[in-house]
This record gives sequence, structure tokens and C-alpha cells, in this order.
Amino acid sequence: MNLRLKNTSLKQVKSFSGFTLIEVLVAFTIGAFILTALYTSFFMALRAIKRGRNEVIRLQEARRVMCMIASELASTFVQTDNTFFKLEDREIFNKTVSRLRFTTFSFRYPGIVKVSYYAYEDHDGKITLYKSFGSLFKNQTTKWEKLDLIEDINEFRVEVLHHGKWIATWDTALSPFLPEAIKVTLSLNINNKEFTLSQTVYPHIGKPLF
Repeated sequence: MNLRLKNTSLKQVKSFSGFTLIEVLVAFTIGAFILTALYTSFFMALRAIKRGRNEVIRLQEARRVMCMIASELASTFVQTDNTFFKLEDREIFNKTVSRLRFTTFSFRYPGIVKVSYYAYEDHDGKITLYKSFGSLFKNQTTKWEKLDLIEDINEFRVEVLHHGKWIATWDTALSPFLPEAIKVTLSLNINNKEFTLSQTVYPHIGKPLF
């Protein structure tokens, strides 16, 4: 009788025994792998979101610059002696960086404004697009302002249409009229990828609407 009770007690102890050390280690290992995978996926997603946000911001910045240039070129004005449109073809490290100077109408100042777009290499080796502008009339109390528009560009190319051909230079001091059309191309790096934006503008000041 006592032997049966002892056997029954041993069976009950065995039935209520916990996990073995190997089972605990296996469980911890699996849990560690799962947490590592979740951690890696989480931070990869954060980096992807950050890259995507930076890409959107850079593209919006480039489109804003292109819209500003296009708006001013559409309103460019050459009629009197002190108004002008001058386009020069330049290169920086085999990259096309046009220099564009012209007179136009702007909401910032009454009357006509002188505008200049040009690019230079900065101290860190990146090419930045700049804009300078000011009133055409010296008697106005306005300063010549300079803005850095967008950095780390690959190309800022301006071409004008003349007799069915796109050319890279123009000077109204030699040809006292505006070109038929103006094409602006801006190329820049975003997350080690090259993006190119291009827009063609047709000056409309002094031309018939239809």
C-alpha cells in the first residue's frame, strides 16, 4: 500500500515539473531572433521613410525653382536701351551651368527688374544655383539681393530656340529681339539618384495673345 502511494506521488511530481533548461534556451533564442528581426525592420522602415521624405522635399524645391524661373522668363521684357536678355554657356567640371541675365516684370518691385541666374562651385565641391535680382531703376531705394536656390545640382542648362534650332547663347545687344522659346533644364542628385526637370517657356510680353 505504501509503495503504491509513493509511485502515485512520483507521477504527480513528474506531471507538474517545469521546462527544461534546453527548452528555456531555445525559447529565448527564438524570441531574440524575432525581436532582432522586428528591430531591423522597424529601423529600415524609418530610413526608407526619411529617404522618401528627403526626396519629396528636394523635388518640391526643384519644382519651385523651375516655376519661378519659368514665370519670370514668360514676363521677360526687352524694348528699351537698358533692358536686355543675355545667355552665356559655361561649364564647371564638364557640367553645363548656363548664366542667364534678363529684365522682367516682377511682383516684388514696381516696374522692371534685373534678374540673374548662375551657378558656382562651393567650398565643399557641390554646385549651387544662385539668383540675384534688383530694380532696373537706380533711383529706387532697393538693394541688389542674392539667394542660394538649390545646392548639389548636376546641370543648369538654358537654351533658346532660333530658326528651329536650340542654341546655348543669346545677346539682345547683338540681336535686339527675344528668342522664340526658352528651354530650362535642371538636373540634381537625390539619394544618389539623378533627377532631371525640363520646361519650355514662350515669352509673351509684347506678343499677340492669339
